[in-house]
Amino acid sequence: MPITGAGAAIAVGLLVPSDRPLLELLQVRLLTKYPVKLALPKSHPHADKPEIPLSLLKEEPFIGLNRMYPNYGDWLLKVCRRVGFKPRIVKEADGAPSALAFVAAGYGLAVVSEPLQKIPAKDVIFRDLCPEDRAWMPVGAVWKPDSLTAPAASKFIDVVAQICGDGNGEVGSVSQGFRQVG
Repeated sequence: MPITGAGAAIAVGLLVPSDRPLLELLQVRLLTKYPVKLALPKSHPHADKPEIPLSLLKEEPFIGLNRMYPNYGDWLLKVCRRVGFKPRIVKEADGAPSALAFVAAGYGLAVVSEPLQKIPAKDVIFRDLCPEDRAWMPVGAVWKPDSLTAPAASKFIDVVAQICGDGNGEVGSVSQGFRQVG
Protein backbone atom coordinates (compact mmCIF):
# COMPACT_ATOMS: atom_id res chain seq x y z
CA MET A 1 0.00 0.00 0.00
CA PRO A 2 1.48 3.36 -0.94
CA ILE A 3 2.43 5.81 1.77
CA THR A 4 1.88 9.43 0.77
CA GLY A 5 1.56 12.78 2.48
CA ALA A 6 2.92 14.13 5.74
CA GLY A 7 0.24 12.46 7.88
CA ALA A 8 0.48 9.06 6.21
CA ALA A 9 0.78 5.93 8.32
CA ILE A 10 1.81 2.40 7.56
CA ALA A 11 -1.28 0.21 7.18
CA VAL A 12 0.38 -3.24 7.05
CA GLY A 13 3.71 -4.50 8.30
CA LEU A 14 5.56 -7.76 7.69
CA LEU A 15 7.52 -9.26 10.56
CA VAL A 16 8.75 -12.30 12.41
CA PRO A 17 5.96 -12.69 15.00
CA SER A 18 6.95 -12.71 18.66
CA ASP A 19 5.35 -12.33 22.05
CA ARG A 20 6.47 -8.72 22.56
CA PRO A 21 3.83 -6.76 24.53
CA LEU A 22 3.57 -3.97 21.94
CA LEU A 23 2.26 -6.45 19.37
CA GLU A 24 -0.68 -7.35 21.61
CA LEU A 25 -2.35 -4.14 20.41
CA LEU A 26 -2.22 -5.34 16.83
CA GLN A 27 -3.82 -8.02 14.73
CA VAL A 28 -1.30 -10.58 13.44
CA ARG A 29 -1.74 -13.17 10.72
CA LEU A 30 0.80 -15.87 10.07
CA LEU A 31 1.52 -15.86 6.34
CA THR A 32 4.12 -18.56 5.92
CA LYS A 33 7.01 -20.35 7.59
CA TYR A 34 10.34 -20.75 5.87
CA PRO A 35 12.85 -23.46 6.72
CA VAL A 36 16.11 -21.97 7.95
CA LYS A 37 19.59 -22.51 6.62
CA LEU A 38 23.01 -21.90 8.07
CA ALA A 39 25.06 -19.35 6.17
CA LEU A 40 28.75 -20.22 6.56
CA PRO A 41 31.95 -18.89 5.04
CA LYS A 42 33.07 -21.32 2.33
CA SER A 43 36.28 -21.81 4.33
CA HIS A 44 34.40 -22.93 7.48
CA PRO A 45 35.47 -26.36 8.82
CA HIS A 46 31.88 -27.65 8.54
CA ALA A 47 31.20 -26.24 5.05
CA ASP A 48 31.65 -29.67 3.48
CA LYS A 49 28.79 -31.20 5.51
CA PRO A 50 25.32 -31.20 3.88
CA GLU A 51 23.61 -31.04 7.30
CA ILE A 52 24.99 -29.58 10.51
CA PRO A 53 23.81 -30.16 14.09
CA LEU A 54 23.15 -26.79 15.71
CA SER A 55 24.77 -28.00 18.95
CA LEU A 56 28.06 -28.32 17.03
CA LEU A 57 28.04 -24.54 16.63
CA LYS A 58 27.67 -23.50 20.28
CA GLU A 59 31.18 -22.01 20.43
CA GLU A 60 30.88 -20.28 17.06
CA PRO A 61 30.45 -16.53 16.58
CA PHE A 62 27.03 -15.58 15.16
CA ILE A 63 25.91 -12.67 13.05
CA GLY A 64 22.70 -11.12 14.34
CA LEU A 65 20.40 -8.43 13.03
CA ASN A 66 20.26 -4.98 14.61
CA ARG A 67 17.40 -3.44 16.58
CA MET A 68 15.46 -2.80 13.38
CA TYR A 69 14.74 -6.56 13.55
CA PRO A 70 14.10 -7.13 17.27
CA ASN A 71 12.05 -10.30 16.80
CA TYR A 72 14.89 -12.04 14.96
CA GLY A 73 17.08 -11.96 18.07
CA ASP A 74 14.29 -13.45 20.20
CA TRP A 75 13.68 -16.13 17.59
CA LEU A 76 17.39 -17.03 17.26
CA LEU A 77 17.76 -17.28 21.04
CA LYS A 78 14.80 -19.69 21.24
CA VAL A 79 16.17 -21.85 18.42
CA CYS A 80 19.61 -22.10 20.02
CA ARG A 81 18.27 -22.66 23.54
CA ARG A 82 16.42 -25.74 22.26
CA VAL A 83 19.84 -27.39 21.91
CA GLY A 84 21.31 -25.90 25.08
CA PHE A 85 23.20 -22.72 24.26
CA LYS A 86 22.91 -18.96 23.86
CA PRO A 87 24.34 -17.69 20.55
CA ARG A 88 27.35 -15.38 20.86
CA ILE A 89 26.48 -12.44 18.61
CA VAL A 90 29.68 -10.75 17.40
CA LYS A 91 28.21 -8.46 14.72
CA GLU A 92 24.78 -6.99 14.14
CA ALA A 93 23.83 -6.45 10.54
CA ASP A 94 21.26 -3.98 9.25
CA GLY A 95 19.69 -6.53 6.92
CA ALA A 96 20.24 -9.81 5.12
CA PRO A 97 22.76 -8.59 2.52
CA SER A 98 25.05 -7.11 5.19
CA ALA A 99 24.66 -10.22 7.38
CA LEU A 100 25.82 -12.35 4.45
CA ALA A 101 28.70 -9.92 3.82
CA PHE A 102 29.81 -10.36 7.46
CA VAL A 103 29.63 -14.14 6.97
CA ALA A 104 31.69 -13.90 3.76
CA ALA A 105 34.27 -11.79 5.59
CA GLY A 106 34.64 -14.55 8.19
CA TYR A 107 33.16 -12.76 11.22
CA GLY A 108 30.78 -15.60 11.99
CA LEU A 109 27.84 -17.59 10.72
CA ALA A 110 24.19 -16.68 10.38
CA VAL A 111 20.90 -18.53 10.68
CA VAL A 112 18.72 -17.27 7.82
CA SER A 113 15.45 -18.14 6.15
CA GLU A 114 15.73 -20.29 3.04
CA PRO A 115 14.78 -17.56 0.52
CA LEU A 116 17.84 -15.53 1.55
CA GLN A 117 20.13 -18.02 -0.14
CA LYS A 118 19.03 -16.40 -3.41
CA ILE A 119 20.91 -13.21 -2.47
CA PRO A 120 24.22 -13.21 -4.31
CA ALA A 121 26.85 -13.77 -1.61
CA LYS A 122 30.38 -14.57 -2.72
CA ASP A 123 32.27 -16.90 -0.39
CA VAL A 124 29.11 -17.94 1.50
CA ILE A 125 27.71 -21.46 1.49
CA PHE A 126 24.28 -22.48 2.81
CA ARG A 127 23.71 -25.69 4.73
CA ASP A 128 20.72 -27.39 6.31
CA LEU A 129 20.40 -27.99 10.01
CA CYS A 130 20.32 -31.71 10.83
CA PRO A 131 16.75 -33.12 10.99
CA GLU A 132 16.41 -33.04 14.79
CA ASP A 133 17.41 -29.33 14.86
CA ARG A 134 15.29 -28.12 11.95
CA ALA A 135 13.66 -24.79 12.58
CA TRP A 136 11.22 -22.59 10.73
CA MET A 137 11.13 -18.83 10.53
CA PRO A 138 7.56 -17.53 10.66
CA VAL A 139 6.57 -14.47 8.66
CA GLY A 140 3.43 -12.61 9.57
CA ALA A 141 1.45 -9.56 8.61
CA VAL A 142 0.43 -7.07 11.27
CA TRP A 143 -2.16 -4.28 11.28
CA LYS A 144 -4.28 -2.21 13.64
CA PRO A 145 -7.74 -3.80 13.67
CA ASP A 146 -9.50 -0.58 14.67
CA SER A 147 -7.86 1.74 12.11
CA LEU A 148 -9.65 3.35 9.18
CA THR A 149 -7.54 1.25 6.81
CA ALA A 150 -8.28 -2.06 8.56
CA PRO A 151 -10.84 -3.34 6.01
CA ALA A 152 -8.50 -2.65 3.08
CA ALA A 153 -5.51 -4.00 5.03
CA SER A 154 -7.41 -7.19 5.82
CA LYS A 155 -8.27 -7.74 2.14
CA PHE A 156 -4.68 -7.01 1.12
CA ILE A 157 -3.41 -9.52 3.68
CA ASP A 158 -5.89 -12.13 2.40
CA VAL A 159 -4.28 -11.80 -1.04
CA VAL A 160 -0.74 -11.95 0.37
CA ALA A 161 -1.65 -15.02 2.47
CA GLN A 162 -3.04 -16.73 -0.62
CA ILE A 163 0.17 -16.00 -2.55
CA CYS A 164 2.26 -17.29 0.37
CA GLY A 165 0.38 -20.56 0.37
CA ASP A 166 -1.72 -19.50 3.34
CA GLY A 167 0.88 -20.49 5.95
CA ASN A 168 -2.06 -21.80 7.96
CA GLY A 169 -3.89 -18.49 7.91
CA GLU A 170 -4.03 -18.10 11.67
CA VAL A 171 -5.33 -14.72 12.74
CA GLY A 172 -5.06 -13.38 16.25
CA SER A 173 -2.95 -11.37 18.59
CA VAL A 174 0.56 -12.53 19.28
CA SER A 175 -0.45 -13.36 22.83
CA GLN A 176 -2.80 -15.98 21.40
CA GLY A 177 -0.08 -17.89 19.64
CA PHE A 178 2.68 -17.74 17.03
CA ARG A 179 5.33 -18.57 19.64
CA GLN A 180 6.64 -21.73 18.01
CA VAL A 181 10.18 -21.75 16.63
CA GLY A 182 10.32 -25.04 14.82
